[in-house]
Amino acid sequence: MKGYNERLNKELKMVEILQKKFLGKDFTVIDRLEVDCHYQASAFAVGDYYEAYPLDNGQQMFLLADVSGHGAVAAVVMAIARAVTLLKIEEQISGLEAIKCLHDTMRKLVPASFYLTMFYGLFDPEKQELEYISAGHCPVW
Repeated sequence: MKGYNERLNKELKMVEILQKKFLGKDFTVIDRLEVDCHYQASAFAVGDYYEAYPLDNGQQMFLLADVSGHGAVAAVVMAIARAVTLLKIEEQISGLEAIKCLHDTMRKLVPASFYLTMFYGLFDPEKQELEYISAGHCPVW
């Protein structure tokens, strides 16, 4: 039993390391906007996710999401959600279409006992405007 617990702890530690690799770390400072964050997991791996991307057109995109539950399963669900969302955004479809696609994909792949909330933001420094979608997430301010 001891050997099994040690292997399980090593695997959970690897999940934690992998998850931290796809959390945003190098946030960009753009004209009149600075983004910063703090992340501290309550367990080895969790269903939290955030990221910021500078886009080719000078805008800044933000993603903030949370999967219900904790642990490796929530981390796997978040990894799926991140992959689907980023693939759709790379296809240069709108944020709304990316979120709709994510919703449809998650309904097919993830048990109904899990839920995902997401905030998608698009900041335009020229216009000083923030366009956003709050998909079940708490109000931003």
